[in-house]
Amino acid sequence: MTDGEAERLLGVARELRWTFPSSSGFPVRRDDAVAKERAGERAAFADAARSFAEAGREDLALEVAAHVWRLWIMARDIAGGRAFLATVLDAPAGPSRFRARTLYGDGLFAFWKGALRESRARNEAALADATATGDSEALALASLGLSRVALSEGQAEEALTHASRALALARPLGEAMTQAPLHMSAQAHRAAERFDTAASLFAESLALNRRLGDEGMVVVELHNLGHAEIRRGRVDAAERAFSECAKLGGTDDPYGVAMNELNAAVVAFGRGDVKRARSLLASAESRLSKDGIDPAGDDQTEIRWLRAELARGGDGSADSR
Repeated sequence: MTDGEAERLLGVARELRWTFPSSSGFPVRRDDAVAKERAGERAAFADAARSFAEAGREDLALEVAAHVWRLWIMARDIAGGRAFLATVLDAPAGPSRFRARTLYGDGLFAFWKGALRESRARNEAALADATATGDSEALALASLGLSRVALSEGQAEEALTHASRALALARPLGEAMTQAPLHMSAQAHRAAERFDTAASLFAESLALNRRLGDEGMVVVELHNLGHAEIRRGRVDAAERAFSECAKLGGTDDPYGVAMNELNAAVVAFGRGDVKRARSLLASAESRLSKDGIDPAGDDQTEIRWLRAELARGGDGSADSR
């Protein structure tokens, strides 16, 4: 690639504008036509970054990477994203805000691949660079990445510490920046079985995602809120959340269908209808097994909880607030 073409692509990369990516990985405005068009140009951006790195201009290679790595997220090309970022992160370079943001991106890719140790290492390196440069956004991102890893490792209190820091750093940077840290704070409280606090934070997150127009995260938080409400004995509130979740989520996704059955099962249990709860749970688990789907960690927790409650023979009756 010529120097001129690499410089041109750097300019294009600088023009990309991202709202904060949701915890599911998409930017909030994932239907943005420009971003979609640029996602098809991933190879050209990778070549530009490689060209800068080979010319000893690691700072510009990292700047390209920091601006464009989310294009690989949009394309769901996780392996390709890691390969791209390796070309710039393996080159020697001092701390910078672009390196910190690129390290966070690779940490997210590693997280999605289930490489938690690598993800933690990348996010810790991102935190070190962000601290050295004083970049608030990079600090928020690195803290967010560490919260994801800690929660996946079963460390709810560590996850909450990182998520709370990310949230505090994100608030001055705009409402959209608080999206994922708020979600992770709620999830950490839920994992620690502080369901009153979790429900309050999920409700706050739900309202935020409605304002942002992130329909996917609205569905996610309705699902999460419903389970927090069930655990605090508010069956009617849970049923309202699950009903809207099912309506917005559609019926063409096997995982979503299984989760709708799980949600109906916990409501039935909360109403004292043990027979129906057992039937719906069995159907949900059978569907997941048939389709070879491993539930997300939080959903696995709810499945195990309901299975254990049913095994104990309780009727699950709760109030109807």
